[in-house]
Amino acid sequence: MRVLLLVIFLTGCAGQARTDYYLAVAEAAKAQSATQQAKYAALANMAHSNGGDSSAAVAAVMALALTREQTLQPQYIEDEAL
Repeated sequence: MRVLLLVIFLTGCAGQARTDYYLAVAEAAKAQSATQQAKYAALANMAHSNGGDSSAAVAAVMALALTREQTLQPQYIEDEAL
């Protein structure tokens, strides 16, 4: 009986850790998305702000072309009970 309770307790704790991890990944993805939106808005503002000067627009397009997007990917979490 004690062993069964211990297994249930450990399984519950591992499940909570996994849930917390995926919630943290989701929050990090939301923060990264907000950062990307702000970056693109700033580049669009830079491209349109200089009236007839096309050099700012060219710089904004080059910045977009040279941007590398990093994707957050959750890592597989192996169950500790196994």
